[in-house]
Amino acid sequence: MEQRVPDEYFRPAAESDDVRRDAAVPSLPGTAAVKAVAPGEVRDGLAPRAVATIAIVAVGLGFALGRFWLFAPDALPQSPGLAPASPSASATATPSPDALAPYDGPVAAVRAVAAEGRCVEGGIDADAQALIDGDDETIWRCRGRGVDEAATFTFPGPRPLVGLRLVNGNTVWTDRYLAERRIVGIRWTFADGSYFDQGLVANDRNPQEVRFPEVTTDQVTFQILEATVPGSGAPSADAVSISSLEFLGPAR
Repeated sequence: MEQRVPDEYFRPAAESDDVRRDAAVPSLPGTAAVKAVAPGEVRDGLAPRAVATIAIVAVGLGFALGRFWLFAPDALPQSPGLAPASPSASATATPSPDALAPYDGPVAAVRAVAAEGRCVEGGIDADAQALIDGDDETIWRCRGRGVDEAATFTFPGPRPLVGLRLVNGNTVWTDRYLAERRIVGIRWTFADGSYFDQGLVANDRNPQEVRFPEVTTDQVTFQILEATVPGSGAPSADAVSISSLEFLGPAR
């Protein structure tokens, strides 16, 4: 059975906002401060037409200098820590939607080389090594209600992972599957601290598969979040089990 993890459950996409710079632009004066000279007040031989010409040139020059000051890039006031925006480049990068989608290609098994775990409530029947020993007759099993039981798996160096398959419950021992507890919630955590929570079907003896966006890691840890009640009243049935576990990487 194949499950797909919603994007927001795993490696939440980094959020990015466009950097906008709101520069305060001084307003231009409505009219230039030029004093009009009456014809009778002109001295030193300046004709009224010359005075008017000088006034017009002064207004035009003032307007041109004002526009240059307002729109020159070096004159714009800057917010602290922000560089001027380039018209040819985006200020922030937007993550590709494909990088956040669960992997949907062919897969191959990725073998772990070590496994370690202990039962919180004691009474271990088989340790985590049973899930990577290649033996179908061994299982990982802890007695008790199962919540917070955990195990860590190590790979021979960083490996790209895109999914996993597990058989939930005890399918190895005869007549124990319905008698014991089954896991219904499990958390998978990677070496960088990222994680996702997987829901499991309680009454499915087949491998349950989940896919996620590709992550490169050298360790994976599971932690049980929730399990069913035992199906039998016998004390020996109060236990959680995983019968098999397989990690998946891209088939390249």
